[in-house]
Amino acid sequence: MALVDYSSSEGEEALELPLSLEQFLSDEKRFSAQQERLTSPQSNRVRSFPHVHGNWASCVFIPAPEDMSILFREIIDAVNPFLTECSSQFFSVEDPHLSLTKTWPILHHWIDGFARFVATVASENTRYSLVGAQICP
Repeated sequence: MALVDYSSSEGEEALELPLSLEQFLSDEKRFSAQQERLTSPQSNRVRSFPHVHGNWASCVFIPAPEDMSILFREIIDAVNPFLTECSSQFFSVEDPHLSLTKTWPILHHWIDGFARFVATVASENTRYSLVGAQICP
């Protein structure tokens, strides 16, 4: 027994836009431009959540040191000839970093306060260094 007795809407026809609203060309331009932004590739990245007006994509990350960025570029240059033979597409990251969080939406007017909060929390914790060991003999 179903909790709610709703009919399926799959067979229903889609509603058409009333003629009086079709005359708003400015809205048509605005919304079609927004749709293009959502579907066009931006730096070969895929959105992990839908675009909502007023939301900004946010994350916490540590930028890679310059010497690590150079190492990443050397590795990419070394394997690139092999990757070109693959059917998949590969893209290099312009600014290598270590992501500490997933990307999430945040309202624009919350960004400064959130950044101050993260800076405060980070400054109150003890710093330590990570050193990578040489893997090759």
